[in-house]
Amino acid sequence: MLSHPRHGHFLLIWIILLHEYLSVAAQLVNGQYYTSGLAISNAPAPGSQFSAGGAIGVSVDVSGNGKLPISASVPGSTLPTAFISLDIFLVSSQTKTNITVTSGPQFLEGEPGSTVKHLNFGIPTCLKTGDYNYTYYEVSRINEITYFSITPIPIFILNNQSPSEDVVCDGSTEPEAQPQPSSPPPEQPLLSPGFTLTTGSSQPAAPTNTQDTVTVTLTTTVVSAISTLVTQTATLTLSGGLSMVTS
Repeated sequence: MLSHPRHGHFLLIWIILLHEYLSVAAQLVNGQYYTSGLAISNAPAPGSQFSAGGAIGVSVDVSGNGKLPISASVPGSTLPTAFISLDIFLVSSQTKTNITVTSGPQFLEGEPGSTVKHLNFGIPTCLKTGDYNYTYYEVSRINEITYFSITPIPIFILNNQSPSEDVVCDGSTEPEAQPQPSSPPPEQPLLSPGFTLTTGSSQPAAPTNTQDTVTVTLTTTVVSAISTLVTQTATLTLSGGLSMVTS
């Protein structure tokens, strides 16, 4: 990660208490970025800066921090709450770039038995300097209902070589108009207070079987709802001794 001064636009950040935030939005909590679906992004962090020719270390928790069974992340799972697909793209309207980081079942199928999936994505040297959205495209089933959510995480990529404007990276396509249409769940399923998440078998149960449920109950936590562009870092101290560093 580079310490090069941040380029681009300023971040708009709202700091609000848990009972006031709109739960449908992606949330940064204790260094983890909860997407609008089931995935929790550990890395990269919002506002991270990278260099063309370097790498982005990808880390995704697919267990809902222990709230989902391992089988919920396996493609083809019939559980009432489970991943159907998880694709990641690097998108920039500024540089007119749309590059695949990972697409297809191999990311979820990798590291069998692990609740955290990893990937080391090599940043093409042809990428131009600019603001990018590291973007999750997730199809998930939550309590038997299928949702499609898109969660962008803003990062910055620097290219000291300054590729020609005519250079187009192999595999890059023109980004679609932003924001793209999606159908996320009405609440963030892993963070919403009192939300009941059904994780047991979706198959007809035998008389001796029961369906497990997990009720997510949260204590007061400071969270931040983050827009798609980040430039500044600040340490905020709230009443009660709560403090938070935001990027």
